[in-house]
Amino acid sequence: MKPKNTQDKVINLDVVGNFEDRNYEINLLFRSFSDLTKTLSAAKSSLDDGDDNQALLNYHEAAKIFDTLHNTDK
Repeated sequence: MKPKNTQDKVINLDVVGNFEDRNYEINLLFRSFSDLTKTLSAAKSSLDDGDDNQALLNYHEAAKIFDTLHNTDK
């Protein structure tokens, strides 16, 4: 069965409003994940090179990223 008119098929969505909120969250997650992976990579490289102090500083920086996102208990 077809709808009697085409307006029966139309769904009202606030695409722009939904996109802005979701875009912000996705961008925040991307930046945080990117920073985290770079920091952990640098920490592992420092640890492999035998520079324990630099590795510790990098791991501390990674912990601060979790703190910024309020994920310290994860």
